[in-house]
Amino acid sequence: MEKGPEFRIVGDAPQEIKEDVKKEHVGRFSEKHLKHLPKEWVEKLQQNEEEKDPRECALITLADKETSERMKEAGVSPFRVPERNIHVVLDKIMNELGYGSYEGISMGEHQAIAINRGLIPKDNAVRFGLIVFHELMHLKGQTALETEINAHDEKPRTTIYKKGVSIYPSQKKLSENDFYEYFRGLEEAIVSSEERRYYEKMLEDPSLHKEREWLKSKKAKQIKKKIGLKKSIDPEEITWLSEDGKDHGRFSYPKPYAVLLYVCEEIQKEFPQQYSSPEEVRKEFVKSQFTGRSSLIAKLIEKTFGEGNFRVLGTMDPHEASATRMLELLRRARVRKIRGSNAVT
Repeated sequence: MEKGPEFRIVGDAPQEIKEDVKKEHVGRFSEKHLKHLPKEWVEKLQQNEEEKDPRECALITLADKETSERMKEAGVSPFRVPERNIHVVLDKIMNELGYGSYEGISMGEHQAIAINRGLIPKDNAVRFGLIVFHELMHLKGQTALETEINAHDEKPRTTIYKKGVSIYPSQKKLSENDFYEYFRGLEEAIVSSEERRYYEKMLEDPSLHKEREWLKSKKAKQIKKKIGLKKSIDPEEITWLSEDGKDHGRFSYPKPYAVLLYVCEEIQKEFPQQYSSPEEVRKEFVKSQFTGRSSLIAKLIEKTFGEGNFRVLGTMDPHEASATRMLELLRRARVRKIRGSNAVT
């Protein structure tokens, strides 16, 4: 039998309850996936879910295989996310959830992914394939759950405490209306970096033959170049393109990705004996996404940018303005660190 995901459970609940919680969450990857979802969720899905076509199923299989390979590279036991755990839903549902502007979301508490059909039409397989890979990278990140027993609850309450490198508030903090997401911007940057490395392999899939021929054509490259000049972006950032050139898409979270790229470059300069290239440093961040252990990348950042800057990086959210501000903060910190080191020597 294929091994399922491993969940770390924290909190003050008795060990036997924690084991039950663990079994329940692993069970959400079983044949009875819907049985483990809230009743209201099942009803919404039954009313609003669309059936996936064979090409979409093939792209889900490929993305699942590739994300499992990355887990192996990180030294983590991989597991399969069944195609049934990925739900293609009408934009009405995404709007009700408050995620109407998102192409897809990974729901760690339900061990499921929702793809927004309103933003990803059936004829855009490249867009579909990338967003599935992106959300699987999130869903397969190491998960820590907090299970607490409170007098006012009918049963133990379980919430996500950590997912990948992202950290969420404890139930105590939530009860005080203190909500935050630390390292969410960094996680999106890590996932985006892997998305870029997956893209070319995905285009080689036979199901995307037509799309690959178009995107590699001379005409498409010319249109990409024009778009790049107009919008001041690298044409290689463009992942899909309509044949009339009026619509296009890019890799996700380019600004947070730029921050990660800069951080990796500076760490490599600081530790040239340990890392032969920024890419070797980037792999440490990807490993953290799957192991949930951030001590090494924290140490590398602190020694490269100065004490306290790992926490500073944790405040970056996925939005462009936040990432732009973070890049400037880290650049200034790096200059101070280099000047301080030169003064000592």
